[in-house]
Amino acid sequence: MCWVFAPTADKPAFAHQGKVMPVPSMPFPAVGISPGFGMARHVKRQVLDFSPTSFTSRWPDLLGQAALDLAQKHGIPSRGVHHNAL
Repeated sequence: MCWVFAPTADKPAFAHQGKVMPVPSMPFPAVGISPGFGMARHVKRQVLDFSPTSFTSRWPDLLGQAALDLAQKHGIPSRGVHHNAL
């Protein structure tokens, strides 16, 4: 099963697979992105309780960097990917 920790919207642009865990973000409609603000302690606990075998993180934003830092701290394989929204 896949868990996705991501900013969410009232009207998602597409149907998703897996379980979406909402995180705080700030929408920037002019460029079509909503960067996450990082990982609160309770979100980090949810991630670790899930016992992931790897992380794939959108980067660069605060949420992506927090995910990569958490993975590194706990020895979980990870990779960062960059998606140009423009």
